[in-house]
Amino acid sequence: MRDARVLRTKQRIRGMIFILLAIGFSSYVKVTSASVHQPASSPFSLESSNSRSVSGTPNPVATIKLSYYMTPGLVNSVAVAGDYAYVSDGPAGLDIFDISNPVSPTLMGAYVTGDDPIRTVISDTYAYVSYWSGSLRILDISQPISPTAIGFYYGPGYTWDIASYRNYIYLAAYGYALSIIDVSSPYSPTEVGLWNTVTSVTRVAINDHYAYVAEDLGSPGLMHILDLTNPISPTDVGTYPTPWPITAIASAGAHVYLFDLQGFYDVDVSDPANPQTVGYYPVNGTEHAVVAGNHLYVAASPGLQVFDISDPARPVAVGQGELPSSGLYVTATDQYVYVTDWNVAMLGIKFSGGLGIFDVHELTKATYLPLKKRR
Repeated sequence: MRDARVLRTKQRIRGMIFILLAIGFSSYVKVTSASVHQPASSPFSLESSNSRSVSGTPNPVATIKLSYYMTPGLVNSVAVAGDYAYVSDGPAGLDIFDISNPVSPTLMGAYVTGDDPIRTVISDTYAYVSYWSGSLRILDISQPISPTAIGFYYGPGYTWDIASYRNYIYLAAYGYALSIIDVSSPYSPTEVGLWNTVTSVTRVAINDHYAYVAEDLGSPGLMHILDLTNPISPTDVGTYPTPWPITAIASAGAHVYLFDLQGFYDVDVSDPANPQTVGYYPVNGTEHAVVAGNHLYVAASPGLQVFDISDPARPVAVGQGELPSSGLYVTATDQYVYVTDWNVAMLGIKFSGGLGIFDVHELTKATYLPLKKRR
């Protein structure tokens, strides 16, 4: 557990140094138009008859409207339910924002335990919050600004990621692989399965009855494809290697978008036992990605990047928005996209984080809005 925390701390320090060198200091958030990233051939060839680079010229990249709220904690992720956003804000706890007016989000309160929340998934009136320590708390959010803890699970691993499927929560953990928690009774979550073919899992994404998990190998990376026909006893049916550690996984239909330090692979998983490279697209610094509708939203440098995946095999860059530093986590609704980041504040003396809200209903002119600090 201590080794994992040291590892994560080192990663954060490296990220802080990068921020200082890359973006300097700014008191305003700016969203601008950007040049299009041209597709490139994959730097890592797989033996596949239909492997090819992404072709064609993307449409001009549009700008996206933005509001931003600076928080004092080291932000990790954000989950949205109705008019409320739940932001994992390090020791500051789980911040609760009223986002009914996205241009001016309002902090309504926080759920604080003393542990650092890292990921949250929401289903019905329940929020499932994973913590660095390996614990899982189930919160009743029927009263959105006054969540009540009703269930608790403590795992032995250092939690990296979380996903839900049917009545189960899948926790990706350092040193403990993938634990499976039955939450059919939210008052008494119970571990009912464990996929421990590998030692550590850092990312997990679920689509249909397949889970796509990233094994922690350092470098290179390896994605496992798990069949969840039996949710409590996953079957490893395929793998896909990358030359760099896997930083994010998103999926849509028969395609998985697999991110590493250099960009993302478009992988056809229609035959899970034999995943095929469709193409490769360069994106810098991706930490998280999600598919919503016909778009792939990527938390990366300079904050948010948007790809049209109407044709899943040919992603096209259509939008970009800036944050004070690279995006960390992204979630999306029909009209708005929510992205967390870490940023430099107070002339680089203090590191903080924030929540950016992007309007993707209409990609319009650049917008300048002052940062809002939590009082």
